[in-house]
Amino acid sequence: MIAALVTGALFKAPESRMSKSGKPFATATLRVKDGDTSKYLKILAFSDHAREELLRLHDGDALVSRSQAHRR
Repeated sequence: MIAALVTGALFKAPESRMSKSGKPFATATLRVKDGDTSKYLKILAFSDHAREELLRLHDGDALVSRSQAHRR
């Protein structure tokens, strides 16, 4: 696992989703500038507080995410 602190802007508005077990979560795509190119990272929020705060944001809003990253 990698500890990560990433800054960027939302690529599109966050979305509310529901897990197979019926628990709500939120997803968002973060656009991170890398010189002249951009990288796109998927953000997932599971706790009630994190989910509510993420869903308040809109496309283009700045975001800092601190979490543990999993490489696929």
